[in-house]
Amino acid sequence: MGFGGAVKGTVNLDVIELGADLLMATENGLTTISPWYQNGLYIYGIGKHHDGTNLYWNTPYEGNSDTFFSAVGRAKAPISDKMKAFAAAGMLSDIGIELNAGIEYEIIPDLFHMAAYGAFGIHDNETNNYLFGTSLKLEF
Repeated sequence: MGFGGAVKGTVNLDVIELGADLLMATENGLTTISPWYQNGLYIYGIGKHHDGTNLYWNTPYEGNSDTFFSAVGRAKAPISDKMKAFAAAGMLSDIGIELNAGIEYEIIPDLFHMAAYGAFGIHDNETNNYLFGTSLKLEF
């Protein structure tokens, strides 16, 4: 049994979009939110373009029997009409820190998109984790 809560916010300025994500859960409270909660990280969570890594992110989260806290900040800025750069940085208690960045490219406007990204994480046990990937997305 546990409790959990999350707050997400986004500010869209003309030249950049900034966002923040805060998550807090007690005991197994992450399951009250969702084990598939998207925090925007690729190694230590579920990101927009990749959901298959989730290192150390158990379902339900069992790494801390007291309280789990996650804080993630993100930014996205246009490079051209068809290309955007994005980045995120986050800290997760009992897991570690992660930095990621990438680009989104619109191959066919409003239909076919590609993303390329990379991430670097340092686990609390001082293990370094790396991720590089690409994703293709077709919208109907």
